Amino acid sequence: MRRYRKTYRKGVRYERLLVRQLRKLGFFATRVPVSGRTSLDIRYPDVIAIKSGKTFLIEVKMLSDTRHLYIELERYRELEQIKKQTKVPVLIAIYYYDIGEFIFLPLESVQKFTNRYAVWERSYILERGLRIQDLEMMIVDRSD
Repeated sequence: MRRYRKTYRKGVRYERLLVRQLRKLGFFATRVPVSGRTSLDIRYPDVIAIKSGKTFLIEVKMLSDTRHLYIELERYRELEQIKKQTKVPVLIAIYYYDIGEFIFLPLESVQKFTNRYAVWERSYILERGLRIQDLEMMIVDRSD
């Protein structure tokens, strides 16, 4: 129980950090307080961000070292289902502690699957990932 609480608090801290950074860029951004809770029928993404009519659903991960990113296969499939149901892009926001910033990848950019995990290699994340400022490029101005 203790370890779960510590991990939960750490996750919430980085979710809040991402929300603050998105808001500074003019996004409407909010944490989803029930994200990741296993007592629900479905677990929601961590953050919702909207700007100029474009919505992103974001799953936040923090890595304190140079490891690859592993997301449990069950969680990956839940996020895929949410994307399919909502037709809204799902992004993975990875905060590498040694870099000190978020890097974003589309959910579908997963490199490989094991029996238990969806996996992205660190080198791939660093080469292909978007920085927070790059999210602006993904937004199409929908003003009429």
